[in-house]
Amino acid sequence: MASWLLLTLSFTSFVCCVYCKTPLFVGTLLPSEPNDFVFSPLTAPAVQLAVDHINAISNILPNHEIVLRLRDSACDIGLAGYELYRLLSKSDETKIALIGEACSTVTQPLAQISKYWNIPQVHAFAYGCKMILIKYDI
Repeated sequence: MASWLLLTLSFTSFVCCVYCKTPLFVGTLLPSEPNDFVFSPLTAPAVQLAVDHINAISNILPNHEIVLRLRDSACDIGLAGYELYRLLSKSDETKIALIGEACSTVTQPLAQISKYWNIPQVHAFAYGCKMILIKYDI
């Protein structure tokens, strides 16, 4: 009986490992309310749709799955900093990238902070050429 149970558990573990994907966590900081610069309530669903499309194509990231961790920044640097801390402090989730912020006044400080964790930040929504200079510490 014990050997049957051990064999069943081993097979179950094998099947689970064959079909499981390694999660790649991506932090996303976006304002949930419209502001003067961008209509952000439409941005988060668009980002999620793009991630869903990537995850659906098996040859793009085989054996991996992108998992978004959405946080509301409200275009406020204080709240965005707090939400960035919450994202990075989850020790069981290693973030590979950040998406956002939609407001340049928030994006710049977050990019300056996230570089110390070696986490790249993608921010196609922000405006202003000063963001390019952060990478080079100019």
